[in-house]
Amino acid sequence: NLSLAGSELVENRTLMIHKHGSVSIGGYHTGNFALAVHGTIGAREIVVDLDNWYDHVFEEDYPLMSLEDLENFIITNKHLPNIPKEEEIMNNGVKLAEMQALMIQKLEELTLYVIQLQKENQELREMIENK
Repeated sequence: NLSLAGSELVENRTLMIHKHGSVSIGGYHTGNFALAVHGTIGAREIVVDLDNWYDHVFEEDYPLMSLEDLENFIITNKHLPNIPKEEEIMNNGVKLAEMQALMIQKLEELTLYVIQLQKENQELREMIENK
């Protein structure tokens, strides 16, 4: 292990490069991670490579759950479909790339629900105006 600590620039911080290749900053342990930072990370930009994305939500055959079914799912499960439960997040943390993709999926689904509701609203207005 290589440990750098106590310099004027680092002040009570530790950089550990472990023999198996993992790196720890601000602490000693990396757990199962290649890089562990025990503190806050600042960056101008972070690029995450993804294996999939959710633009298929806008395909005609996408199985968008009805709002009634969605409400029942939320009442029963206390979270959105395909979104990890609080317990899972608290135990395992958040995989940012996966969560970002899931959030985009939910945003796209929400957009489809809004479009559906707007169409229904327009139909009801036309019915009222034509009476």
